[in-house]
Amino acid sequence: MAMENYYTTIDFSGAFQNPAGRAEIHLQNNYINSINIEGCKQIKYLDLTTNNLSSDSVDKVLQQLDAFGTTNGLIDLRENAIPTSTGLLHASNLIAKNWTVLTESTTFINEDSTFIPLDFELSQNYPNPFNPETKIKYQLPNESKVIIKIYNILGSEVKELVNEIKKAGAYEINFNAENLSSGIYFYRLQVGDPSSNSGLSFMEIKKMTLLK
Repeated sequence: MAMENYYTTIDFSGAFQNPAGRAEIHLQNNYINSINIEGCKQIKYLDLTTNNLSSDSVDKVLQQLDAFGTTNGLIDLRENAIPTSTGLLHASNLIAKNWTVLTESTTFINEDSTFIPLDFELSQNYPNPFNPETKIKYQLPNESKVIIKIYNILGSEVKELVNEIKKAGAYEINFNAENLSSGIYFYRLQVGDPSSNSGLSFMEIKKMTLLK
């Protein structure tokens, strides 16, 4: 589930309550300052990067996820306020349940986590505009041959970031453009099936802006 409009408050209480189901919610790059996910046990992936969540709001999200008792998920709260000690305690509890937790101050990754995304996805880089570094996230529902390249406004390749087989999961890479001039660039994710010659499984291109 992706939401592209801008919101300040979101209330999902009463939704996504079937623990046997699975929900992926993408709410990055909005103006959210409050979100309620009470009882939403179906959530296994929640991306809230680059919003306006306060420390109390970040703590609340972590507390509500912790209360579900579900396992093998991913929550991304980067580019929001830093969680307090209370929020970090709930994050630690989630890690014990095989969750991956990313916050502005700390990244918690459980190597035993079996979180597998439902779909291929290429996220908008953040920050954007950027100078000179930015992060690019993508996810794979199965093992795939992954190629990520950067192109300038003329369509010429300026950098290859990834060219290898990756296991299913969620990934993040850093792109440093210190040797490039200001302007608009594009990054392209190409995904192929490594076990066949069937060609591309997925391709997506997004725009980013370098300001120096």
